[in-house]
Amino acid sequence: MIFLRSVNLKKKNDTKDFPFTLPIFKNFDSIQFNSPVVFFVGENGTGKSTLTEAIAYGMRTIAVGSESLETDNSLNHIRSFSSHLRFVKNRPPKRGLFFRAEDYFGFIKKIKLEMIEIKQLESEYEDELQGYGKLLATGMAKGQHSALT
Repeated sequence: MIFLRSVNLKKKNDTKDFPFTLPIFKNFDSIQFNSPVVFFVGENGTGKSTLTEAIAYGMRTIAVGSESLETDNSLNHIRSFSSHLRFVKNRPPKRGLFFRAEDYFGFIKKIKLEMIEIKQLESEYEDELQGYGKLLATGMAKGQHSALT
């Protein structure tokens, strides 16, 4: 199913701000999606990632990385750019996921930190709790740790 039919520029923008300085966006009016899978191909610096990130933000997808699309400071220009776009949808997807190659490193760091925190919780539960409560709490921590490995 094709969820996103097109991305349209709300109004012509003569700003000198990024990304409108990129050649692809100087004459950008809209892009149509006629296939469930789309590949953006081009030289480095032509706007492929910028457009993809703006679509991800505009579609409110979940980012898999160290930060969300809402709080990642490296995406400030994307949030601004996305506000100039209109997203024409067939229907919104139930789930969406946005994953950049560079997000992989942040995601792995985040998982490793969470695993350390869970192990620390498990140790605290071992030291401070007793009886059935201890069994439940340590079991939960072990289960969480196991799910992340």
